[in-house]
Amino acid sequence: MSTKSSSLLVKAQLIPLVALAGYLVFALSLLHPGLQRHFIFLHRLNYPFSPDFNAPEKYGIAPGKARNLRLTTSDGVSIGAWHILPDAYHRAHQPSPLSNSSPISEGDYDQAIKERPTVIYLHGNAANRAAPFRTASYAQFTARLQANVLAIDYRGFGDSEGRPSEEGLILDAQAAWDWVQARRGDQDVLVVGQSLGTGVGSRIVERLTKAGQPPQALVLIAPYLSLRRLVAEYRIGGIIPILAPALYIPFANQLLDWGLKTTFASDRALPSLYATLSASSKHGSPQQWPHLIISHATDDEVIPYSHGELLFDTILRSDVGRRVKTTTINGWARIEQFQVGGVGPSVTLVRTESGGHNTVGEGIVDIVRDVVGLDSASKQE
Repeated sequence: MSTKSSSLLVKAQLIPLVALAGYLVFALSLLHPGLQRHFIFLHRLNYPFSPDFNAPEKYGIAPGKARNLRLTTSDGVSIGAWHILPDAYHRAHQPSPLSNSSPISEGDYDQAIKERPTVIYLHGNAANRAAPFRTASYAQFTARLQANVLAIDYRGFGDSEGRPSEEGLILDAQAAWDWVQARRGDQDVLVVGQSLGTGVGSRIVERLTKAGQPPQALVLIAPYLSLRRLVAEYRIGGIIPILAPALYIPFANQLLDWGLKTTFASDRALPSLYATLSASSKHGSPQQWPHLIISHATDDEVIPYSHGELLFDTILRSDVGRRVKTTTINGWARIEQFQVGGVGPSVTLVRTESGGHNTVGEGIVDIVRDVVGLDSASKQE
């Protein structure tokens, strides 16, 4: 064999070894707290870039329909938020951009919180509250629920101070809850989490409910069982695995359990919560607990829809013996629902045939309205 052929053979053998070494370095680097934080939250991807949060109308929201806010968390972090008015309320107080009506006052904004339901919206990772796919979601709730929307940017996102962490994001959601409660109380308040925000929503609602302050409903759109499960299974574009190959290495799973600082384990928080309700109802003392609506699209390319189904099944198993009602709407969705403890709130799974990861469809919002019992039509001017 010639020297040249030998050299090519050595190089051919080295390429996979170098690739494997590089992959292992990448996988191990994700255990570093700083790199892990950026990988999970993607908070430095501040899209839209250089946003003007004082002008929500630049991002597709009607002039005068939203106000920019600063909220302060219990640990002293200042976070940014928008309060977006229900459509009918906005039109009643500012009929047309062409009219010479006065700007909506702070008092009128606060009055809207008292008169209409309010959605606390907890977004996913990356980007900020002005992202177009998020403003499209706000519009569904302000139109079809005639609800206020309080959309926050977690710490480290948008114009909010600090850096993200699991406990930090829960405190941010708590600050949003406290802001609404100071103006309304806990009646007709819904917590809506999407993607990353489903874990935040599950954890804050768990705390609120155990403290005797449950919202009327928790809505989870494109949820995951836990970040531990999602990180282990995550595939780029639904095809290329990130960490799954590394987990075949001995002790890799134990290393991931030790090194993962953010878990947002909805698969522990929610079954535990609803199992407690089921037990209390059997002893004749049902408590006030939130309805739960889980929505997941089968074509979600980021989080497999199996996560939503397994979350529903895990809660169902905590309330053994309950009858599940199933409804199929051809061309749109399969809906499963049961009542916790037979007398408590409902748990609903909506598996849509399309919608991807970021879309909040009209049908989903209509189901939320019907499950929770919000009669938006009667609230319109």
